[in-house]
Amino acid sequence: MPYISLRSLALDSLPLMLKNLLGFSLHDSQIEAIRSLIVDQIDLILIALTGWGKSIIFQSIPAIQDGVYLMIMPLNLFKEEQVS
Repeated sequence: MPYISLRSLALDSLPLMLKNLLGFSLHDSQIEAIRSLIVDQIDLILIALTGWGKSIIFQSIPAIQDGVYLMIMPLNLFKEEQVS
């Protein structure tokens, strides 16, 4: 997929683009989080339940831009949450 300029990305095309890229539809709140990061380019703190789909948000950004990104996740906390 060629690089897509963030500023030229049509806001109404984002849900369909993500569905075509990922093979499934995202929830409106997930699309809103992705839009905040890649279109508005604002910082995002996302707190959501296990299984909500947080990682797909951060995986979508390099897929859309065809780039490499670094995602840091607190795995120890993640393991503790899974056990409980």
